[in-house]
Amino acid sequence: MMKSILFVVVFTVISLTACEKSNSQMQGVDEKNLTELRAQISDIVDTSKCIYAENWNFTAIGRKACGGPKGYIAYPNTIDIEAFLKLVQEYNKAENDYNKKYNIVSDCMYVMPPKEVTCDNGKPILAYEGGQL
Repeated sequence: MMKSILFVVVFTVISLTACEKSNSQMQGVDEKNLTELRAQISDIVDTSKCIYAENWNFTAIGRKACGGPKGYIAYPNTIDIEAFLKLVQEYNKAENDYNKKYNIVSDCMYVMPPKEVTCDNGKPILAYEGGQL
């Protein structure tokens, strides 16, 4: 009887440890996938120089755990906009799913959209009310 109880306790501890390790590994994989998807998005934007601000637009990117965008990204009107926005939407959904899956916590401050995109030394700059970021 005592051996049976000991076996159950040991088995339970090993099982719980294995689940925690597996969950941690999965979180690392999911985080890597998010990072790679974000890099793809940045690579698309980085292919264009910002010469005329009117040729640029912006969209929300990322998802905070309690809702709303993490920020905004500028993109040129010369790219395949539909494909780009679809990729951003995929990233936003993946980050939202990640936040829920791993119980991620974030601030709940709403990130205001920029007023416009300006150009500085060939780079797009998001101009916000009260200054640039």
